[in-house]
Amino acid sequence: MASLFGISLIVLVFGGTAWVYAATARPLPIKTLRVGRISFSVEVADTFIARGKGLSGHAPLSAKQGMFFVFPSPSSGAFWMQGMAFPLDFVWIKNGLVMGVTENARPMSETGYKLYYPPVPVTNVLEINAGSVKKFGIKIGDKVQ
Repeated sequence: MASLFGISLIVLVFGGTAWVYAATARPLPIKTLRVGRISFSVEVADTFIARGKGLSGHAPLSAKQGMFFVFPSPSSGAFWMQGMAFPLDFVWIKNGLVMGVTENARPMSETGYKLYYPPVPVTNVLEINAGSVKKFGIKIGDKVQ
């Protein structure tokens, strides 16, 4: 009986691990997102697993590339920079409008366990290369389409 339980537990753990790996290994959908007058090619993180992984372990982004987080309802959850190799700017979005920005969020290896929060609950977050907010003039009130 104990060996049957042990085998079942092993199958469950390895099966769950394989499912998580398969879910995160699939490429994310890509779309074009316009913020003000600037267009970005973004990977869309619209699942719990994709949002959790974010850009951790991701290759550096090109100038107009990013990740767009989609939440099922407004969220004021924290973002962190675990597993990141490069700094980011966060664009906090609610209902198609920029509600705030966080510039130059540094990798956890440089800052420790630092968390980044939106100024208000948001429906989306755009992560782009550090310096992009300033470079492209992204500001509160810009439309996001």
